Amino acid sequence: MNKFSVSVVGGGTGGRLSMKAAAGSEYFKLVSVADLRPEVGAELSSQFPGLQFFTDFREMFRSCPTDWEPGSPYTGQPGGRDGRKF
Repeated sequence: MNKFSVSVVGGGTGGRLSMKAAAGSEYFKLVSVADLRPEVGAELSSQFPGLQFFTDFREMFRSCPTDWEPGSPYTGQPGGRDGRKF
């Protein structure tokens, strides 16, 4: 069976939940994550072997086309944890 590739924006709580679910699924293959914090990339790369890490989500999608990017409603605030409007 072909798996759908998954890329995640954000390595926080919501992103980690999405990564764990994708990595444990028979239908999805976790391929990349983008987060502004390089230390998060190092930590996640050790948890998910083969994971590609980017500090810019635009570069991630240019370099690593993907079938699905899960949204994360975890922030609880419109636009993001700090209330920014996107």
